[in-house]
Amino acid sequence: MFCSSEPLLIRASFVKRLVPVIPFVLAVSLLAPPTALSEGRVAVTVDAGEEATAESLEAEARALEARVKEERRSESEPETTITIRKLGGAVKIKHSPEDVVRLGSSVVIDEETQVRGDVVAIGGSVTVRGMVNGDVVAIGGNVRLYDGVVILGDAVAIGGRVIRDDGAQVNGEIVSIVPGVGALFPWTYTDQTRSTSSRIGGALVKTAITWVVLIFLVFIFVGIVGGPTDRVAASLAADPLKAGFAGFLVIVLSPVVFVILAISIIGIPLIPVYGGVLLASLFWGIVASGLEVGRGLGKRLFPGLSGSVATAIIGVLLLSLPKQLGRLITVTGGVFHMIGWSIMIIGLLIMMIAVFVGLGGILFTRFGRRDTGGPAAPGEALPEPAAEEPE
Repeated sequence: MFCSSEPLLIRASFVKRLVPVIPFVLAVSLLAPPTALSEGRVAVTVDAGEEATAESLEAEARALEARVKEERRSESEPETTITIRKLGGAVKIKHSPEDVVRLGSSVVIDEETQVRGDVVAIGGSVTVRGMVNGDVVAIGGNVRLYDGVVILGDAVAIGGRVIRDDGAQVNGEIVSIVPGVGALFPWTYTDQTRSTSSRIGGALVKTAITWVVLIFLVFIFVGIVGGPTDRVAASLAADPLKAGFAGFLVIVLSPVVFVILAISIIGIPLIPVYGGVLLASLFWGIVASGLEVGRGLGKRLFPGLSGSVATAIIGVLLLSLPKQLGRLITVTGGVFHMIGWSIMIIGLLIMMIAVFVGLGGILFTRFGRRDTGGPAAPGEALPEPAAEEPE
């Protein structure tokens, strides 16, 4: 769990400095305004609010620079420059004369920056390209040290990792406590090692790939095997709770089936067959659920919607929309990171329900071969009752 030569030891000097930091940050976050100066300390906490404009942010940054210049201890100290990222996330800092402390977001120390004290991010990551005379601490995030960086104190990541280039120098200890927590609880912080535009571009690419795959699946299961897919969609619409429970049981019991097949000589060759059928059924279930969503919600939003393929495309896009929207909100950073992850979790639950219900419909219709008596698909006539023969 520790990435250090002495994994269970953290220098007493670091502990003494860390303990007073947390109550100080909490007090500042509750009492101080977004841009605050305390005696002998520069607290760089300029945030891009929802109603902030580029002109107001620029004016606020320039006013803060002027106040910092007045409080410089001597003329030999470098001037302070504050650069604001318009979309939120990290605050890039140049020539901070004192400690840099951030709560709920990340910090980027520029190449030209020499921080006199410590750099602490609580609920965020720290990216360093310059020099820090004290410790670099990330609580709930990563510490990223680039080539040429000099850290005179410790580099500590609590709930994350210390990622260091070969040319980065750390005179103190390098400590990572519980690495990988960010993977388990990714909504707690965002990695600011990439620019905001790069993160947004990556999210857009992932969204486009997801939608292309879903549309491709629609053309396969609706365009090629439309009749069975119509019967599956009608079945899950007739009793979605029953279908969802049946699909849930399939997912839960599948590991047991794999174990039974693995311990029997005859069943070993059937493992890839069962796995392939299960994977295809998952995709088929999503498309069938999307077809039903398109027939209901899709036609309410788009009254002119017609055709099974177009209806299914709109349905699967609507099913995946919350998850993809949450992904785009997440990459903006700051408080929107947690909001985006909350939306992504809701979207993931929606997709899981669609899978469960679709699997149940596939089971009840015996892979689309049997009509369970649900509502007929558009254009599909109900069978006429046989005429009674006269006695």
